[in-house]
Amino acid sequence: MHILFATDGSPSSELALAQAIDLAANGRATLTILCVSQILNLAWYGPFIPGTDSVLEVPNAEDAHQILDKAIATCQEHGVTAQKRYRKGNPADVILSTAEELHVDLIVVGSHGRSGLERFMMGSVSQQVVNHASCSVLLVRSPKGVAREPVTSESQAHA
Repeated sequence: MHILFATDGSPSSELALAQAIDLAANGRATLTILCVSQILNLAWYGPFIPGTDSVLEVPNAEDAHQILDKAIATCQEHGVTAQKRYRKGNPADVILSTAEELHVDLIVVGSHGRSGLERFMMGSVSQQVVNHASCSVLLVRSPKGVAREPVTSESQAHA
């Protein structure tokens, strides 16, 4: 069995990682951890602050590699070997294409529980993956009250 775990470093992703590790350890599966940087053009959403860059990479490459390294370390702590992959693009599209490329049997993703305007602006990656995957998907939901912000080098510095 081959499992693809997609992460953005958020607390909901950390909960999903625990599930992916458990499945990989118990089923002796291959585990691949994927982090996708999305390129956001803020000009698409209207006027932006003059003098600022209207294109953002979220998470940036450095943060994405830190997220992957942290997930790999967590896997190793639990005796699970995992491969890591970093890609850029639309997160749902990249998750789906990577799953096809690797011929995975299961995709594990966390759900942020976004709603309203936030869901409209950011979209629901997990919902797109569930709707379009050609394999099984395990969607791990965050309990109410769990923070939804991705882990970045800046947020780690303040911790």
